Amino acid sequence: MKIRSRYAEAYNSRGLARHALEQFTSACNDFDEAIRDFTRAIERNPGYLEAYLHQAMAYQLSPQADLALADIEQVLKIKPGHPDALRMRQELTEPPGN
Repeated sequence: MKIRSRYAEAYNSRGLARHALEQFTSACNDFDEAIRDFTRAIERNPGYLEAYLHQAMAYQLSPQADLALADIEQVLKIKPGHPDALRMRQELTEPPGN
């Protein structure tokens, strides 16, 4: 299990790097590779709160923003009251302009 956990951290880190790069070069706005890495991290460690949170952030900026909410809900299952997850859930569920 320890090896699988290390791979989960590696995929999460690579996903963060790709996410940051894709934000920086926002001309492409293609978050698929980052999302794929976060998914791999979650597959290897289903309790990896940060990977769910980071994947939600990537989804939020992608054309698949509706998928972010499921990851946020998973974060809140793992750690109820997580402040970043609560903020993101509010952003995702409130109508614009409120």
